[in-house]
Amino acid sequence: MFAQNQSNLTTKKTFDVTGISEIEIVPDEIYVSITLQEYKENGEKVTIDSIENALIQVLKIMNINLSNIKVDGSFGSRNYSTWKHKQKEFFLSKNVELKLSDLAKYNELTERLADEGISKVYIRSATHSQIEDYKKQARINAIKNAKEKANYMLTAINEQLGEVIYVNASEKVFEENADEVNAFRGNIYKKQTYSFKESGTEVIGIKLLKISCSVKAVFAIK
Repeated sequence: MFAQNQSNLTTKKTFDVTGISEIEIVPDEIYVSITLQEYKENGEKVTIDSIENALIQVLKIMNINLSNIKVDGSFGSRNYSTWKHKQKEFFLSKNVELKLSDLAKYNELTERLADEGISKVYIRSATHSQIEDYKKQARINAIKNAKEKANYMLTAINEQLGEVIYVNASEKVFEENADEVNAFRGNIYKKQTYSFKESGTEVIGIKLLKISCSVKAVFAIK
């Protein structure tokens, strides 16, 4: 039966066409990486616990849900017994990740954290809470585009569009005016690092996400 079906398909006249669509959306979620680093002030070490408590207080003041923060990794605690014998001072550091749904709070966050012993902050990734719905719409738009193309091109040569035989869709997410990236694995934003010891603070501009969908379709010709 399979061989017979294949034979039937090969006897049909077919038309291959590629449909495309693009949808631009403003991210409504960003993931911020924050590095906490112990340091000395007036000869006394400011511990990682006190820095972490200061971070929590900032989040409370800004009405940011503490469930949005998680430990991304702890550095310095590993091999502590080995390192402590090799140097007089041992400074722990820790990375935490914060999810922000209110993007306007990012700049305020960096300003508040500047005085709290936070050594580094950057936007690790960005996305949209409804990105799967947007991807579905991009696929629909692309298949419609493919059918429209096939229709007017066949009409131009006095042929009629038949049934669809094969469809294959793929979509990718881009940061506007940036290299292509994988939305599912993050890195939609290039890592932008801010050191609070440097003079001045760069202002983040939220860039659009672009969902680009391509659909390859094979139609029968009546």
